[in-house]
Amino acid sequence: MTGKSSERLEWLFEYLRGSGFELERHGKGDSYRVTSPEGKTHPLNPVLVVNATDLDDYVEQLLSGAKGGSGEEEALGMVSLNVLEELSTDHGDGYNFVRSLGFRRRKERVDFFVDSSPPEPGEFDPSSPLAWTAYP
Repeated sequence: MTGKSSERLEWLFEYLRGSGFELERHGKGDSYRVTSPEGKTHPLNPVLVVNATDLDDYVEQLLSGAKGGSGEEEALGMVSLNVLEELSTDHGDGYNFVRSLGFRRRKERVDFFVDSSPPEPGEFDPSSPLAWTAYP
């Protein structure tokens, strides 16, 4: 991982944290559980999938396809704003049903993806006073 790649990744994380989101490493790979300060607005606990190399390549793709004087900070800002918009969108009744989002490599290109779908019956009931708690 180059220094520039890790700086871009940290820039994205700081942008999300500055918008009130928290990130916690999830699993073994480059996945991060995203939580919002509002608590119940993300009942499906979305996962952000991003590694420094894929983010770097995605930003470079944006820069190479940009017409005019689009700079690195502007491209990274666009990427960060896209992630923030997906996490902030109200899918109804004040909830956001993003399950996962991030960057994945397909052949030579890196794509931004969002997996969003309403919960299955029984997966989430906002009127239930019950909560599951897992103990280690």
